[in-house]
This record gives sequence, structure tokens and C-alpha cells, in this order.
Amino acid sequence: MVSLYWLLNEEPLPYTEQLGMSMLSHLLLGSTTSPLYQALIKSGYGDSVTGGGYADDMKQATFAVGLKGVKKEDVPKVEALIMETLTKLAKDGFAQAAVEATVNSIEFSVREFSSASSNRGMSFYLTALSTWIYDQDPIHGLKFAAPLKEVKLKLAKRGQRWLEGFVEKNLLQNKHRLTLEGVPDASMSAREDATEKKKLSDLRGAMNKDTLAEVVKSTVALKAAQNAPDTDEQLKTLPKLSLSDLDRKEKDLDISFGEKQGVTVLSHNVASNGILYADVVFDLAVMPLDLLPIMPLFSSLLFDVGTSKLDAAAYTHRIGARTGGISVTRLNALKIGKGGAVGDPNDIALRFVVYGKSTADQADDLFKLMHMGITDAKLDSKARALEILRSSKAGMESSLRSAGSSFAQTRVLARHSLAGYIDEITGGISYFESLPGLLEMAEKDWPKLLLQLETFRSLLLNENEKALLINLSADKQTLKKVQGSVEALVKSLLMSARTKAHFAVKGPFVADAMKGKPLLRLVEKNEGFQVATQVNYVVKGGTMYSQGADIPATTEVVVRLISQSYMWDTVRVLGGAYGGGCSLSHHSGTFLCYSYRDPNLKETLNIFDGVADHLDSLKLDDHAIEQLVIGAVGELDKPMSPASKGYASMIRWLLNDNLELRQKRRDQMFTTTADTFTMFAKQMRASAGTWRSSIFGSETAFTAANNALPKGEKIPLSVLH
Repeated sequence: MVSLYWLLNEEPLPYTEQLGMSMLSHLLLGSTTSPLYQALIKSGYGDSVTGGGYADDMKQATFAVGLKGVKKEDVPKVEALIMETLTKLAKDGFAQAAVEATVNSIEFSVREFSSASSNRGMSFYLTALSTWIYDQDPIHGLKFAAPLKEVKLKLAKRGQRWLEGFVEKNLLQNKHRLTLEGVPDASMSAREDATEKKKLSDLRGAMNKDTLAEVVKSTVALKAAQNAPDTDEQLKTLPKLSLSDLDRKEKDLDISFGEKQGVTVLSHNVASNGILYADVVFDLAVMPLDLLPIMPLFSSLLFDVGTSKLDAAAYTHRIGARTGGISVTRLNALKIGKGGAVGDPNDIALRFVVYGKSTADQADDLFKLMHMGITDAKLDSKARALEILRSSKAGMESSLRSAGSSFAQTRVLARHSLAGYIDEITGGISYFESLPGLLEMAEKDWPKLLLQLETFRSLLLNENEKALLINLSADKQTLKKVQGSVEALVKSLLMSARTKAHFAVKGPFVADAMKGKPLLRLVEKNEGFQVATQVNYVVKGGTMYSQGADIPATTEVVVRLISQSYMWDTVRVLGGAYGGGCSLSHHSGTFLCYSYRDPNLKETLNIFDGVADHLDSLKLDDHAIEQLVIGAVGELDKPMSPASKGYASMIRWLLNDNLELRQKRRDQMFTTTADTFTMFAKQMRASAGTWRSSIFGSETAFTAANNALPKGEKIPLSVLH
């Protein structure tokens, strides 16, 4: 890795300059068509751009940019390229379309900030805190209207070079710059372990008998303090709610059903402050299973490569100038069974979602740009596909070391449901292992990969109206105002579906897998993945409740206690991990225990195996249970942003999660008793024998664990590079 860092100021920057630097950062690096991003990626010197640009969350603002995956001989070239690109931009200036798109994007984000946050009060507070902690004006960052107006006036002046001036002053002339090179060293971990062992040995050797005894005494006292429960006197200092303070009635999210041209349109009346949040949702049941691994690449290309009428830069600028942004995601979840029971592990809602936002006046532009990307994106962009695949590989390599817990949880869930399996092949280790093959295909047999991408798109544009869904979230006035735009979008999508090119495809399809033919699961086994890390990510779990089981909502109270008490105390406080917890899916019946950034491995597995014994040892009085219930009910009532309310309402409808079931779960939580914990432990013991682990960790940790484990319990190991 090689990165350049600039320190930008000693005294606080005026808000107009902060906005200017945010805009400059967006211009330089905000999209894959931004000039500095393009220069770095197209140079071929590295795999992915790093740094993030402008950051003002510290007392002194910084600007950072660089490349990851750089050959040693190319390190000086990266620094030179960054400076040359900045020099050229300062001289030639920025395209007016790019500036307009950036101004609109920044304005949209600051205006939306005050209405779209799920917790507005906390958002305001954290923004105030960013300056307040440095004895600066706490509401400085909240008053954006006047500075934004001033910035727009500056940029409207003919011949102005305001943003180019920031490049010159803050980056080119600013000598307070650091070039940082990160050099891989496969032997570093072993050297550091050896150094630490020697240091501890030397310290022990320098201690006399009395000093050693004092160290032992202090350690015993520390562990006793860590294990000791809070006293009644300490607990009385905490503010408390009672059950009578809780709302016993489940709140429903607004949803209305409509239809345009045979296509279902869902509408959600939310306090959006004039902003429309729109989702165009495609059913993926028609997709062949062997095409699913290219979905991440297809998603990345769709709004990134331009169309037959607009090149990538022009298309990106138009999206930025006329909308609040367009993105792609997928929905992949198990449906709830009859009466709220654990459902069929193959019965999933798998959808491809294009989502965007705009003001009501911009709705026509939003939908036209969505339609252009979906139907006319220039998928024949080999260079960009290679960039995306290389960047994805580099990003996942980094994530294996920093977010191994999510990969491990995906592995476990992929053993128990079709939804878990699809997550694994489109974003887990299986997908990571498929990336070299996709890269080779892109390099050596591009027509084959292009055919897969075009086939994926043709199947999305299904002539069956029931395979398309439109989901709209906005205030009532905005929803009414955009109806004509929605009608035009539906008509254009259906017309494109009827006139699209058809490709011959063979099954099995997702629809077949949803019937269990084929039955797609990862093999049930313990597994370890060795990665270049000094910490471990330990996950263990499996089926706790089978299909058809009615899982009582009181289990959520138990799971909360295990995560926030037992796991916290044992995995984090005593074990030294960054965190740990557990989860129970009411959709699949799967229970998981997990840790992350964990210095331990075998010890953590022992902690997981001790959950049932811990539950049996508990002596909970009514007051303690009441506090646990209050916390669990609080999870049901988390604040949601306007956009997330509409999206969540759609998901509930797709997964058969209705108000009656949610009210039933809420009511059940209030019936939690001491017996609830005993019954949970009993259910764990009945099922835990089939549970298996998935672990991401260091060579040292696996060696130590396998040396200590009996022959039949050793962890099979794979090495990830």
C-alpha cells in the first residue's frame, strides 16, 4: 500500500471552506469516473484506491489518497501520478457538469441529514460534538443553509476557480504532507510474538519473590473484580424504566397497495420532507443458479459504465445533478412459516433492487435515469469489469482480516438454508474463491463473461408483470405528485421487457432450488480459515428449532442476556476480545455464538459450549427479568429513517410478517419468567450436538488450539491468501 496524507489546517476552517473541501473530495474521488480515481485505477499500479479523501472529524482536517496492491518498484510512480494529476486539474479545472453534480449531491446530503436520520437527536448531537470537543462552536456544523448559499454564489461567478484554488493551496503548495508505504511482511507476526515472549520473560526474571507474589495477588484481585456482579448499591444509581412505561401495542408501518399496468406498486406515507425514496424490485426466481455469482459484478457495472447515449462520466454527472443518487442492492431472506413458525428453509424472497432518491420535481429524471441504467448500461466494458473484479478481490482480502466474523457467520448459515447458501456464493468465501476464475474469464474469454452479464439483464426484464414491484416512500403530497412519473417508468420497463433480446438459458433455476431441487447447502463440518491476522473470529452454531417449530418471543430476552451479560463478561472483559454475542433466527431456527477481534480460539469455543450451564446457574429475580424484558422490547421500537420505514414495510409484506404476528411476539416477551431461561438451556442441550464451528484466525492460534484438542476434534484448516 502507498498513501499520501496532507494536514490541512492549524486554525479551524470556515464552514464554507469545509464545504469546499468536501466538494473537492467528491470531485476527485467520489465516483469511479472522478479524475483522480480514474488516473489511479487506469495506471495499473494497484488494485484499489484507498484513503477516502477529505476528513474533518479531528481537530485538524486531513486529505488522504493512495493505492493498494502496488508493486515495490511502482511505489514512487504512485506518488508522482497523484501530484501530476492534481497539478493538471489545478491548471485545466473541473468540468462544469461534474461541479453541478457534486454541488447537488452535497446539498442533497446536508438537507436530507435533518430528516432522513433514524435518530435525528443523536445525529445532531454527534455533529455538534465533532467541534464541541475542541472548544469550538457546537452548532457550527448544523447551520448549513447560509454557507451553502455562499458556496453556490461563489461557484456561479463567471471564470471563478474556487475549487481549483483549494487544489493549489491545500494540496500542491501544502508541504505538510506524508507519504506512507505499507510493506507486507509474512514473518512479522512470529517476530512480534517472540519479542513479546522475551519481554515478559525478562520482566519475570527481573522480579524477586515478593514482587512476583504481588503480581499474582493483583491478578487474582483483578479477575475477582471482573467476575463480581454489580452490587445493589451500584445498580440503584442507574436510571430505570418499568414495564408500565412500555407500550404494549405493536406499531405498524404504513403501506398502501396499488397497481399500474399489472405491476404492484407499494406506497408508504412517511415524513420525508419532500424527498421520494423509490425501489424498483425484480424477482430473481427466474435466474439460473450458475449465474448468481456474477450478480455482484453486474450490480457494480449497472450505473457505473454509462449507456449507449451517455458515456460513464456524463451519466454519473447527470445522476449526481438531477437525483440524490441511484444504487443497487439485493434482498435475500427466508419467509416466515404459517402462524409465525419456522418456515421452509428453501422458501425465500430473492430480489434484485435498484433504489434511488430525489425531490418530487426530480422524479421524472430519477426514473428515466434508473430505466437507462437497467436497460441500456454498456455492459461491454471489459476494462471496467476487470477493475471491479480486482478491487473486489483486494477488498475481500482486507475484510478477511478485519471482518472475519461476518464471513464465518455466513458459512454457518449457509449450512441451514437456501438464503444462507446464496449469501455465501454471492458474497462469502465461496464467492471470494470464485473471483480468480472470474478474473481469468474477463481477461481471456471476455465474450463468455459478457454473454453471462447480458443474460442476467435479459432475465431481470421479465415480461411477467408479477415479477416486477415498485416500492415508494414519501410524504402524502410527494406520493401524489409522482404518480405520473411512476406510470411512465412502469410502461417503459414493460416495453423494454417485450423488446429485449432473448438468450437461451438452462436450469436449474432459483425457483427450482426454492422447491429443494437441487438442495443447496454447505457441508456440516468444523472448519478453520488461516488468514494473515493477529486476532481470531470464532463462530459456532446450528439448528436449534426445526421447521414448523413455534419459537416463543421470550427467547429474545434470553438471547439478549447471553449476548450482553455472559458473552460480554467472558469473551470481552475476561477474554480480551473486541466483542462477542449470539443470535437466534426466528425464520430459520438457527442459533449462533460469535466473537470478533478475539485473541483466543479454543478458550472461546469452551465459552460457547458453556452457555447452557450458565443459564442453569442463573438466579434471576423478578426485577432482573423485568429489566431484560424492557431491553428486549426496546429492540422492537428502534427509531427508523423515512427511507428505512418504507423498505422495512415492503420486506415485512414479502416475508409474511404481519401485524398480528408482531403483536403476538411483543405480548409473549412480557410473559418471560425464570423458567424461560431453563427451557432455553434444555433446548440448547438437545440440539447443540449437531452444531459446528467456522473460524477465521492466525496460524499461531490454530496451531495452539489443535495441539490442545483431541485427535477427533482438531479443526481442519484452509489457508486463505
